Amino acid sequence: MKRIGALLLSFGLVLTLLSGCGGKSSDGLLSDFTATTIDGEEVDSSIFADYDLTLLNVWGTFCPKCLPEMTDLASLADEYAGTKVQILGIVGDIRYTDGDHQDEKIQRAKDLIEQTGATNYIHILPSDSLAKAILDDMQGFPTTFFIDSEGNKVGTTFLLARDKDFWQKTIEARLKEVQK
Repeated sequence: MKRIGALLLSFGLVLTLLSGCGGKSSDGLLSDFTATTIDGEEVDSSIFADYDLTLLNVWGTFCPKCLPEMTDLASLADEYAGTKVQILGIVGDIRYTDGDHQDEKIQRAKDLIEQTGATNYIHILPSDSLAKAILDDMQGFPTTFFIDSEGNKVGTTFLLARDKDFWQKTIEARLKEVQK
């Protein structure tokens, strides 16, 4: 428990030092990054290219509010399969400052992904370049961003878990914004 508290305190201090005003539009927020998925596959900013809109949810293995939201996001991932909308997760608490990931925590994240049924969308482990890109708008877990096909942030950043209806309405509104 002390270890989780220390991790949260450290993460909170980093966020405080690096965060700016939330809700601003950042051109190219995620236009240039590389990372790996929870299964060890390499990904980069091209992950957005085939989709008009990506819901990017940053969750933590310690976060009880994240889990029901992941179940809802899995349902939405099924509903939007084959469309120009995708759901992605970032496991935000599996990262050391030097970028190394812990095997124990990765297994815990995999277990939670399985438990919540969120196996139908990709979960990414944050690399240094990905963490730097998203830290500006993060205030805690879960945090959700919307990203267009070029890696630009669309609309505001959402802090705290939301239900399926909220996300569905928000996806439809953001989709209209990017398809103008």
